[in-house]
Amino acid sequence: MAEKAYKRSLLTALLSLAFVAPFIAPAYGAPPAVPTITSIVESTNAAYDAGSLTVNWGAVSGATSYSAMLTKQNSNETPTVITNEDATQRQVTFRGLRGGTIYIVQVKAFTGVDSSAWSTNTRTAIPKTFPKAPAKPTAVKGVGRATVTWTALLATERGGYEVTAYIVSKVGTTTKVEVSGTSTEAIVTGLSNGSANEFTVTAVTAAGAAGSTSDKSDSITLDDVPSTPAAPTLEITANSGEIKSNWNPPTSNNGSDLVSYTVNLLKDGVQFATKLVEKLSDTFETFTGLLSGKYTSRVLATNGIGN
Repeated sequence: MAEKAYKRSLLTALLSLAFVAPFIAPAYGAPPAVPTITSIVESTNAAYDAGSLTVNWGAVSGATSYSAMLTKQNSNETPTVITNEDATQRQVTFRGLRGGTIYIVQVKAFTGVDSSAWSTNTRTAIPKTFPKAPAKPTAVKGVGRATVTWTALLATERGGYEVTAYIVSKVGTTTKVEVSGTSTEAIVTGLSNGSANEFTVTAVTAAGAAGSTSDKSDSITLDDVPSTPAAPTLEITANSGEIKSNWNPPTSNNGSDLVSYTVNLLKDGVQFATKLVEKLSDTFETFTGLLSGKYTSRVLATNGIGN
C-alpha cells in the first residue's frame, strides 16, 4: 500500500513539472536613431532679454516623442529642456533669451522606454535683440551747454549687434545730439541760462533702439547772470563836486562767481559817467568834478555769464 502511494505522488510531481511555463526574457527593440537638427531660426529684433530660438529637426522612425535641450555656452547654468509628447511636432521655441549670447542646441528621440543619444550635429545659435538700455548718464553744466557722459555698452549688452550710434536727448524737448557708437560723451548746446535740464541716452544698433533708452540724468541748472543789485544810494561828500554811490551785493550770483560791478552815474536822467569796480569788497564808488544838477546812479553786477 505504501509503495503504491509513493508511486502516485511521484507521478503527480512529474506531471506538475511538465506544465511549468518556461521563462522567456522580454524582448527590447534597438534604441531610436539620433535626430538631426535641420534649422534654427534666431530672433532679430526682440526686446533685450526676450530673444528666441526656434529649433527644427528631422523625423526619426518609431519615435513617440522628442526633447530639445538648450545650453548657454561656457556657463554652469542648468540647461533648459523642452519635450514634445506629440512625435509629429518636430519644432520647439526657446524664449526669454539674452541677445548676443551663444547657445548650444541638441535634440534626442524617445520610443517608449528607449531614447537616443543627444544629437551629434550640435548647433550653436545667437538670438538677436534690441540693445540693453545704457546706465543712467551724468550731466555737467556749462555756459549755455551741458556735457553728458555715459558708460559704453559691453559686447554682451548689445543684443548681438554693434552699437552704431548713441543719441542724447534733453527730457521734455525735441533737442537731440547723435554721436558715434564708440563715443561716451556728447555736448548739448543752445541751452538757456538758468534753465533746469535732464538728459537720457539711447543706444542704436541695426535692430533699432526700442526699449534702449537710459533713465534720465540728475537735473542740472545752468548758471545765469546775477540778480540786479538794489538801487544804490548817493551821498554828497565833504569835497566840493564829489558824490559817492553806495550799493549792496546782489542777492544771488546764480551759480557763477561775481567778477565786477559797473557803476553808472546819470545827470538829469542822462548817462553821465561810468566806472568799473573789480575789487568786489568795495561796494561804493566816488565821482568827482561834478557840476550842479540832479544825479542818480545804477549798478550792474557781472559774473562769468554776464550781467
